Amino acid sequence: MKKFVFILSLLTYGSAYCQHQTNKTFSLKQAQEYAVKESYAIKGANYDIEISKQKVKEIITIGLPQLKGDASLQDFLNIPVQVMPNFLAPAVTGVLVANGILPPSAMNEPANPEYIEARFGTKYNTKFGATVSQLIFDGSYVVGVQASKAFVEISNKSLQKTEIETKETIAQTYYLVLVARENKKILDASLENLKKTLEQTTQIQKNGFLEETDVDQLKLLVSNLTNTVSKITRQSELALNLLKFQMGIKLEETIELSDSLNGILVQETATDISKNQFDFKKHIDYQILSNTENLKKLSLRKERYAYLPSLAGFYSYSRSSSSSKLDLKQWFPTSVMGLSLSVPIFDSGQKYFKIQQAKLDLIKIKNTEAQVEQALKLDVLTQKSNYNNALETLTKEKENLVLSKTIYDRTLIKFNEGISSSADLTQAHTQYLTSQANYFSAVFELLNSKSKLNKSLNNY
Repeated sequence: MKKFVFILSLLTYGSAYCQHQTNKTFSLKQAQEYAVKESYAIKGANYDIEISKQKVKEIITIGLPQLKGDASLQDFLNIPVQVMPNFLAPAVTGVLVANGILPPSAMNEPANPEYIEARFGTKYNTKFGATVSQLIFDGSYVVGVQASKAFVEISNKSLQKTEIETKETIAQTYYLVLVARENKKILDASLENLKKTLEQTTQIQKNGFLEETDVDQLKLLVSNLTNTVSKITRQSELALNLLKFQMGIKLEETIELSDSLNGILVQETATDISKNQFDFKKHIDYQILSNTENLKKLSLRKERYAYLPSLAGFYSYSRSSSSSKLDLKQWFPTSVMGLSLSVPIFDSGQKYFKIQQAKLDLIKIKNTEAQVEQALKLDVLTQKSNYNNALETLTKEKENLVLSKTIYDRTLIKFNEGISSSADLTQAHTQYLTSQANYFSAVFELLNSKSKLNKSLNNY
């Protein structure tokens, strides 16, 4: 019995733990923080940073000692033949003349044969060795290390920009889910009321107090509203799946949203940030451009350093063997140590024109900085205007929604009392649904404009 209770407690705890792991609840801020760590875009940006760091290490190793080994084995199937004048015949003839064997006139006779064929070398040649080299000075190398470190800084800034864009994207999708759910909640209530009215009207029509057309008109309203609710339900599910995808959560997992639409709406409209001061130099886009300018300066310095000589030291040691048989018994060592100096003298102006291009690139990036400065200021003014317009629109649409709801409720009462027609009810209901759609559209637009304004002001 004790074992059974113990196992049951483990299963209960495991089930509760799994449920806790599967059902995750997120506020808007928590969803943004989660996405900043787990989203696919953030992970990709982090990989870019790691790649740039490895690139720095790769460039640094260029200035460190380099060791290279090599080995070779050659089997001459046909040893090369060299054809040369027969220098042996005159020497042999001279000896024979000196000993009186041949007359002196033999010295004037041409060599026979005139050319001889000689094979220099052996069938097998084997060699192995190693070379150590060290870069002592190279201006381009120094600038290259600096540029690679600057590139890491740009990668870090790109990560910050990705985080900002991710937060904005999460906010917009989070708003979309909440708006769709709130809209569905009101539509469900409206559909329930319509169904009750349809039941009552059907009963009255059966008793002969209403025409069948009135019942059919209500059936049409119920059918259309049912389709609308189904569509909103699917949109809400799609928006939630999109949010999970953007956060880096598997689509089959279940998540809950803890923030309410009204709560976020109150929070986002509580303070007016449209009057906040803006410093364009702190904006991430401008900072990335400033880092790019530093890279352009390093590029110009690199081209100027190309006029300087480069110096490297080296040491090489090898052993070789040559024989007619592959016995590898006798080896001959060779070693050499020295310095290698490369001095640029004349290149027909290639370096000069590269320097001119680098200068123009630097001037161009400064022009881009001025353009981006004005573009950022313009974007802030635009987003402030859009936010104020959205706030005004929401106020009007909220008044319209209240008014249309009042008209619909009154028309529904009149319809139930037999004073108003089904056509009047249909018109009032359609007007109410339109006002409701406009209201939620205005809510979504206001929240989005606030999110864009936050991004423009560099508040994320």
